[in-house]
Amino acid sequence: ILDHSAGGLGSESGDALITPLPFTASDREIAINVGYFDSMGITAGMDVGGYINASTTRIRLRLSDHANGQSNLQMSEFSSDGQIYLNGCYEVA
Repeated sequence: ILDHSAGGLGSESGDALITPLPFTASDREIAINVGYFDSMGITAGMDVGGYINASTTRIRLRLSDHANGQSNLQMSEFSSDGQIYLNGCYEVA
């Protein structure tokens, strides 16, 4: 279980990444499931997903806009009380 709570965002910016995972992932990208997200600064109708980057110890969060495709979720799109619950499993290197 990872708790990536910062107690407020402070000056965090850039791509939303969860790191470090306890082990380095294999050389394949692995999808993770985002089961719930709340209190985020995104447009209604957008979905949040993610994947574990190949050969790394990080999860990259993605924002899916069904009309315009996908982009990296940004830290600026989290509010100070934003929540995201995710799960997944991965093969280690």
